[in-house]
Amino acid sequence: MRLLSILFPLHLLAACNQTAPQPHQKTANPAASPTLLQFSKAAAVTELKDANSWCNRPYPESVMIGAQPDDTNRRYFMLGDGVHRVVVQGGNMSSLFFVKKASDGKTAEVFTSDNFPMCLSNRANFEMNPDGNLFNYDNRQGIRYSVEAQTGDGAIAVFIAFEPGVQYGLTVHRCADCR
Repeated sequence: MRLLSILFPLHLLAACNQTAPQPHQKTANPAASPTLLQFSKAAAVTELKDANSWCNRPYPESVMIGAQPDDTNRRYFMLGDGVHRVVVQGGNMSSLFFVKKASDGKTAEVFTSDNFPMCLSNRANFEMNPDGNLFNYDNRQGIRYSVEAQTGDGAIAVFIAFEPGVQYGLTVHRCADCR
């Protein structure tokens, strides 16, 4: 059993052929640049039973979440195909948004209550910075974090930074069939 607990994480690491760019460090690749985040302009889906609603779709794939060694309050995951459901939980409250690669492959498209009012966090709690490469979330009831996306070698890494000393739960699941 001990051998299994050692081999399984090594197997997961070997299965990941992409590494996240390190935004706080200078990279050797000058082409790596911040990815723009954009709030989706898709029309709102207001019915949970609507065939286009991602609210009730299964998200069977857990996405591996990493932590930067120099800042454990900063987590990241790689944005794959399909839609990613991101949940940040603090106490008995949670924040929920969807994110996916935009059609250009270089932009991360973020979905909020503007798109799925029945299941996602209120758009008023999200604030995009002027450059469009970072947004802050604050529900004014104790959940605060920032989200940034970066590209490197054709992949998009999504970074979530929490305030020091605050303990949040973070889960990311993917629905490859959601488009």
